[in-house]
Amino acid sequence: MLLQLYSLKPRAGFLHHFLPPGITIFLLLLSGRNINALHAQTPFDGIMMPKHNACIFAGYSQGSFDHYWEADRLRTNETISKFTRRSYSWMAAVGIMDKLNVYAGFPYIQTSSAEPNGGRLDGVNGLQDLDLAAQYQFLNKEGEFGTTRASATIDFTTPLTKYLSDYQPYSIGLGAPQLTYQLLVSHQFKPGVYLRANAAYFWRGYTKAERIYYYADGSHYSDWMDVPSAWTFGGALGAIYLEKI
Repeated sequence: MLLQLYSLKPRAGFLHHFLPPGITIFLLLLSGRNINALHAQTPFDGIMMPKHNACIFAGYSQGSFDHYWEADRLRTNETISKFTRRSYSWMAAVGIMDKLNVYAGFPYIQTSSAEPNGGRLDGVNGLQDLDLAAQYQFLNKEGEFGTTRASATIDFTTPLTKYLSDYQPYSIGLGAPQLTYQLLVSHQFKPGVYLRANAAYFWRGYTKAERIYYYADGSHYSDWMDVPSAWTFGGALGAIYLEKI
């Protein structure tokens, strides 16, 4: 399945009444055709939308496992059997300025186990979390060997529905508010090859469970669970070739 980028200019019809003159909408849709041009503007890829431009992204991802780690032991669980998680994501990005983008989106999640599974555990499905973010590019410097860019992102998510979070791995989310701070630095060489590195801190709040006791770093007599915060670090090597629309 390929990702296709379409460009629409609201010169007439209902779009003309809701969007400023000259704005361009980019629709990033799933398509089986050849790719003419590709953008993937999200809060964490470092690609910026120009001022008065917008991008609507639709994505699909799927992951499965039938083994998992318990301490240093790789084991199976016949009650779960083969677990599958599917995610359908939608996100809109708007260029407030060339250096400032804002984002809003949400995913729809499905979880399930292959048949037969020993405990006949049912998967769940539903809307997960509302995602609101802003990304500011504070460095964009072109040199002899390419362009260096750096951006900072702040991202906030909160549950859209009252889904059960204490049902892992079947839960569709953590059920807790999350605030993310990310710093991303990239260098794109003139042939299109790029290097990218990022660091992010995820602050997470509390989630409510359907029990009044749990054990983590000790015994807790409460139905509110403290979801651990986390640091993540990443890097990428790839190539970007964009055509003007």
